Amino acid sequence: RIVHPDDQHIPITQQPQVQRWFRKDGTLIWSEQYNVPIFDEEGDVVAIEGIARDITERKRVEDALRDSERRYRVVADLNTNWTYWQKADNSLEYVSPACESITGYTPAELQADPELIDRLIVQEDWHIWEAHRHDSPAVDGSRRVELRIQRRDGAIRWIHHVCRPVINEDGAYDGYHVSNQDITERKLAEKALQQSELRLRRLFEESPIATWEQNFSGARAYLRDLMATGISDINAYLKAHPEAIRQAVQLMSVTSVNKAGIQLYGATSQQALIEHFSSFLATDESQIDSLTAIAQGLTTFTGEFVNT
Repeated sequence: RIVHPDDQHIPITQQPQVQRWFRKDGTLIWSEQYNVPIFDEEGDVVAIEGIARDITERKRVEDALRDSERRYRVVADLNTNWTYWQKADNSLEYVSPACESITGYTPAELQADPELIDRLIVQEDWHIWEAHRHDSPAVDGSRRVELRIQRRDGAIRWIHHVCRPVINEDGAYDGYHVSNQDITERKLAEKALQQSELRLRRLFEESPIATWEQNFSGARAYLRDLMATGISDINAYLKAHPEAIRQAVQLMSVTSVNKAGIQLYGATSQQALIEHFSSFLATDESQIDSLTAIAQGLTTFTGEFVNT
């Protein structure tokens, strides 16, 4: 009656057996038993000698570990990132299903041939991969790198690779846990943006119309400070105070100017025009409307100016 009903069918052998028992107080425990049957002269079992030890705590830890591993695999299997655990001997303990959508290879194929991961790296990025292996880890122990791989079908994909060392319960190194995120779409978007900016820069430089990028932040801060003193009509104030116009204009700067702009102002070079731009600007009432717009925070405005 003390053996759990589901374990009463377990045959008696000389091999270690695990069974559940009920204590006198009804508590269920796990035991590991070593049994030796005693036979009579006719070969029948007449007694059993055995040693049993309580392994309830060990079973609890094992069950908790299995549950933890199950929950980890559920999360890892559903993750769109390609994750894997590469052991210290280079074998792959685990490879997530997402590897197939990123590389074209199944987890089983990668586990059967761990060196396939190295062969996925495109030749032009191999030096990045080699350098990554010798990089110093971040504070959290991780190392990161972005590089390209070639899928089974020949397509090129960008991945963001993050790896962290795995330390076992004894404090010993046990390989790396790796997460690879497919960042191909981001890389394509970045490249498209760079190309767009390059085309815009070329249009800016080659335009026959004088064009420049002007920084109004200094003038805006000055005008806003004036308004903070109680000036409600900044336009009227500027008309009555030409020195304020001069001060605001002096606070304007240019960050870039095209060839037509250099020619318009008769400057010797782009750098010369940028450094002395305020000296080319009129400081009279022709600037009032634009300064009013700047003070009001408008992002677009038009005006006619007389440049000196």
